[in-house]
Amino acid sequence: MDVLESSLERDGKRSDAQLPMADHTRPRQSDAYPDDPQQALLWEERRLAALYDSGILDTETEQNFDDITALAAQICDTPLSLVSFVDRERLWFKSCFGGDLKEYPRQRSFCDYAIRAPGVFEVQDLALDARFQRQQLVTEFGFRFYASAQIKSCGGEILGTLTVIDNRPRALTDPQRAALVMLADQCAGQIALRRLLRERDLEISTRTQALRATEARLQAFMQHAPITMSVKDLDGRYLMVNRASERFYGLPANEILGRRITDFERSTGGEAITRLEADMRVADTSLMREICYQRDGGKRWYRDIKFPIPDEEGVTVAIGGIGVEITAAMLAQEELIEAKEHAEAANQAKSQFLANMSHELRTPLNAILGFSEILSRDALGPIAADQTRAYAADIHESGRLLMKIINDILDLSKIEAGRMILSEAPCDLLAITRSTLNLVGNAAQTKNLKLVNAVPDTLPLVRADERALTQILLNLVNNAVKFTLPGGEIKVEAGLVNQGEIGEGIVIAVSDTGIGIASDDIPLVFTAFGQVEDAFVRGHEGAGLGLPIARALTEAQGGKLDLHSRVGVGTRVTLWLPKERIIDR
Repeated sequence: MDVLESSLERDGKRSDAQLPMADHTRPRQSDAYPDDPQQALLWEERRLAALYDSGILDTETEQNFDDITALAAQICDTPLSLVSFVDRERLWFKSCFGGDLKEYPRQRSFCDYAIRAPGVFEVQDLALDARFQRQQLVTEFGFRFYASAQIKSCGGEILGTLTVIDNRPRALTDPQRAALVMLADQCAGQIALRRLLRERDLEISTRTQALRATEARLQAFMQHAPITMSVKDLDGRYLMVNRASERFYGLPANEILGRRITDFERSTGGEAITRLEADMRVADTSLMREICYQRDGGKRWYRDIKFPIPDEEGVTVAIGGIGVEITAAMLAQEELIEAKEHAEAANQAKSQFLANMSHELRTPLNAILGFSEILSRDALGPIAADQTRAYAADIHESGRLLMKIINDILDLSKIEAGRMILSEAPCDLLAITRSTLNLVGNAAQTKNLKLVNAVPDTLPLVRADERALTQILLNLVNNAVKFTLPGGEIKVEAGLVNQGEIGEGIVIAVSDTGIGIASDDIPLVFTAFGQVEDAFVRGHEGAGLGLPIARALTEAQGGKLDLHSRVGVGTRVTLWLPKERIIDR
């Protein structure tokens, strides 16, 4: 005690001496308790508001406060020391050295007077003080000495007191009073520090919650995004992937992380991604490419973007990536290109068709006009009756040819527009074959061609459009006559079949020993407006519509028409009708 007192005397014996405190914990000078009752009520409310704002009431014991009360009791040489906070109706003790007090009624208590008195409130003998001599603490517990220094908030409001109590009358020395004030200020500093730490903790908690909420939103955005998203290290190993990536690769995240894409992506897309990332590292900027991946026997296209992820100093430390599927767009683009090519091909075919039609139509028209002009003007003088009949026959044949071409065009137009009306009825294939061969008999005889009817008379009837069947067979036989060299043979066969590739039904086949068609040209002869220049046009009449019309009429009745041919050997065209069209006799 002598050492402490001498130290305080050396530093000065002012009762308001204070220990050094940080600016944010040093309390301001408190306002004096006002005499006016209204002002006193306001003073009390401000004080209580500061007390409640401090958050000190009803908190757990703290070693710092216990050390202060122990030091106060030691300095002041008292058996009891308390840190008391004055609530509206009670005194609450944060620390109690020498006793086990928790709270006490405020009314007419020592502390109630102490918070309103300036400086150190000291009563040297409570038994002689009229204010306190009848209190229970004095009469029953033997309290005789009381001294306290005010504990203030940073705003100067008085929150409570640091109190020392003795059971004998006495007086504090000036150094003891100064120490009591300094220790009370230390209590105030502890409260301010607690509040500062509480506010800091609250700020940290708020920021932590905000950060977690932001991370949760970012994770939700990344995981629910309909695009692939990933982060890799500079060696190309995955550090993070989203669910879209898991779905695309067909692997859970734990089987992707730590691996390179080429470890599990076996298509060319894996190598393309590796090259894209290498180029991005060299360019040190984001790059985008459209990359194709093989999936389930098909293709999936992605627009992949790779970009550098820098640290705080701008050094690239990771590789970011996003991928947007563009398969539908790429397929649409391919279909658009294909449609454009088809349109161009169709346009070219129509141009070729018009050129062919102009030639085919001019030929009979020129004959009609020429012979009719000779007859009408007597350009060659009087014409004998035989010659007139010959010219008339030529005019008739030219008109018939012109009518056939026009009919073919109209038939094809109806079929393509879906306006062809079929009249189905029982049909006899043998009778249709005989009629067809009779129609081409003269043309075949002119070229010395052998016509063979190998259709058996035991075939059942078929339900079909007789006119359409006749036109199909006539077109096939006409083509055979037209492109079979003199001395050749044309054969018509028919029979029931039950083949796996074709199916059960009935077949009519027309074979010839003609010039044949190259295998690459076979698709062309079935194309509307399409002709094989060296096989079907040069040196022969016709618009090249026979086979397209024959196939269209066959398919309209649920059948199929196929052609097999070898150049220099001949051609075989097969007409197949399904079993549903067979009528049992």
